[in-house]
Amino acid sequence: MMDLDAALGRYAAALEGLTPGSVGDLGTVMAADIRFRDPFNDFAGLDHARALFGQMFEDCLDVRFTVRGRFRDGARAVLLWTMDYRLRRWPDRPLRIEGASEIDLDPASGLITAHVDHWDAASQLYEHFPVLGGVLRLLRRRIATPAP
Repeated sequence: MMDLDAALGRYAAALEGLTPGSVGDLGTVMAADIRFRDPFNDFAGLDHARALFGQMFEDCLDVRFTVRGRFRDGARAVLLWTMDYRLRRWPDRPLRIEGASEIDLDPASGLITAHVDHWDAASQLYEHFPVLGGVLRLLRRRIATPAP
């Protein structure tokens, strides 16, 4: 039986240390058949995960993940994280996404078998786009519950 706390710590450290040069090393923490899902992607396979993170580094500058918390219950875990970055299209505009990831660990190997991200794409990404952002901010104001 693998030390799952240590395995989760290795995965968190791999995310925090992720660079274009380390994307190829994801197989040391992810299973070959990892299931990955986020607001834009849903796939299985380590090669797809490497491609996703590789594309992220092509589209973004100064990407940095910070794991703010981690919780584990058996082979299931949650990582709370922040991603700071800049889009190549707007390099002078720093952006931040805060999210949580559901993580499944293989008890025998300690490798991550599933990674499911949860974060609000509307408020943390789309609202930064010139025209779309204005529409989304207006909608948010219209449907928000007023403070008492």
